[in-house]
Amino acid sequence: MRIRDAVRIAVVFTNPLWPFSLLNKIPYRIALRAFIMRCARYPHIKSIYIRHSFAGNNWLPALSDIDMTIIIEGGLTHKVELAFLNSFWKTYGKIKKFFPMLGEITILSTDDLEKWPLLSRKIGQSDCWKLVYGNSWPAFERTPCRNPRQMLYYAYAFYYEYLSKKFFSDGVPGHLFLKEINRATQKVATYVCYGSHGPAQQAPKTIYDCFSFAIRMLHEASPGSRQPKLSENTVAFIPENEDFFIPIKKHIPTDALFMDHRKKVPDFVQYLLRYAGSEILSMLFLPNGNRIYIVIDSALSEERAHKLITVVRKGVLNYRVFYPFIGTAQMLRESIVTYNPLWYYYLMHKGKVVYGRDIISELCPPDGNTLDQHLLIKAAYAPIRLRNYPQNNISYMQWLLGPSAYYYIEELLQMKLFFETGYLETSSQPLIERYEKYYPELRRISDPAIPSDFEAAALANERFSLIKAVLKDLDVVLTQERSQEAKNIIMSF
Repeated sequence: MRIRDAVRIAVVFTNPLWPFSLLNKIPYRIALRAFIMRCARYPHIKSIYIRHSFAGNNWLPALSDIDMTIIIEGGLTHKVELAFLNSFWKTYGKIKKFFPMLGEITILSTDDLEKWPLLSRKIGQSDCWKLVYGNSWPAFERTPCRNPRQMLYYAYAFYYEYLSKKFFSDGVPGHLFLKEINRATQKVATYVCYGSHGPAQQAPKTIYDCFSFAIRMLHEASPGSRQPKLSENTVAFIPENEDFFIPIKKHIPTDALFMDHRKKVPDFVQYLLRYAGSEILSMLFLPNGNRIYIVIDSALSEERAHKLITVVRKGVLNYRVFYPFIGTAQMLRESIVTYNPLWYYYLMHKGKVVYGRDIISELCPPDGNTLDQHLLIKAAYAPIRLRNYPQNNISYMQWLLGPSAYYYIEELLQMKLFFETGYLETSSQPLIERYEKYYPELRRISDPAIPSDFEAAALANERFSLIKAVLKDLDVVLTQERSQEAKNIIMSF
C-alpha cells in the first residue's frame, strides 16, 4: 500500500471524529489558497469558481476533489491564448503533485457567455458554483430549469465517463475504493431520482454491489416505450480473428499502446466467454472510443450479475484493455436517445457484433432533431475541450502534436459538414479533400511523420490556429444559422 493511500484511509476513518472533522479539511484550504495565488499571476484569469460538493457542505476529505471553473478574458489572439494554456497547464501539473486533491478544471471564456444555455446542458449545474477569486459573472451562474430528461443525461454521462472508468481502474477493492465507488454510485442515483425519492440503497458490501445498483437504476429509469419488438432469430458467433476491428487510419499516427491494446481485445473477449458467457446477452464493438459494449439481460439475477461484473473487471485488469461499457439493451437504446445519438451511426457503419444476439439491427435511429441538438451542444462545448487539461500526463504542446489533436480537428470538421449538408462522413479522407481548399494547412498538418524539435513548435502553432479557425466557423453556425434550433434546445430542457 502506498503512503498516500494509507493517509487517505486514516482521514476517511477519522472524518466523523472531532477535532479531525476540522483538521482534515485544512490541507484542502491550503491547496485552494496555493492554487489561487498561482492563478493571480495570470492577468487573463478573471474569476475562479469552486463547484460540485466542495462548494457546499457535503464534501468529505480524502474522497472529494476540488473541482473548479476558471473564467478567462475573451478575444485573445491565437498566440496569446496558446502561450497562456501551455503555461497554465504546466503550472497546474506542478502544483497538483503537491496537492493531489486538486480536481477537474474547466476553463470558460467571456466569449462563451452567449452560448451558456447550450453549455450548461453539457457542463451541469452552475447554481452550485461559489466564487473564490475575481469578479462575479451572473450570466454564467444562471442554470436553465432542469427536468428528468436532462438529469437522465447527466446520469448516463457520469456512469459512462466516470463511474465505469473508476470501477475498472486498478484500485484495490478495499475500504477506500469501496467508499469512492459508493459515492459515485450515489451520484448516479441522485441524477436518476431527480424530482422523486427513488429507491433507497442498502449499505453496499462490495464494489460490485454498487456497480450492479447503478445498472439497475439506469435500466429502470430508461423508458420502455422506445423498446422495439425483438426478433426470435438471434445471431450468435465468436470471432476467430481480428477482422471485426476497424482498420486503423493510415494517415493518423498511432502509438504503441493502442496497437498493443488492439491485439489484446480478442483474448479479453474469449476470457469473458469462458468464465461468464452464459451471463452475456451480446457483445458489441463500439468504434467511438474503441470499446466493447457488454449487453446483459435485464432479468439477470443479482448473483449472476455480480459474477459477470467480477469477471469483466478481472479481465480488464489482466489484459489491460480500455474499460468496457456494461448495460441492458434498454440502456443502450436510451443512451442513443439521451446521451449520444452518434452511437447509432457508429454502430451501424463501423460497429460489429462480437458475440451473441444482433442487438445492432434492433436499434431504432434517433430522430433528426435529437441529432441536431446533440451536435449543437457539442459544437458549443468544442472551444472548452480545446482548453481542457491533456490526459495521460502529457504537456499541452505534446497534445497538440499527437493524434488526439488530429481526432479533435476531425470531429470539428464532421460537425461543420453536418451543419452545412445534413449528413456525416464515415471516413476522414473525404473531409480533408472537401475542406483543404478552405484550410490549406489541413493536409500538411495531418502528415504522420514525427516533427523535429525545431518543427514541433511551428506545427503546434499551426494546428492551434487551424482549430481556432474551424471553431470560428462553427460559432457562426451557433449564433446565426441555427439560432432558432438553439432556442428550441433551451425550451426542451
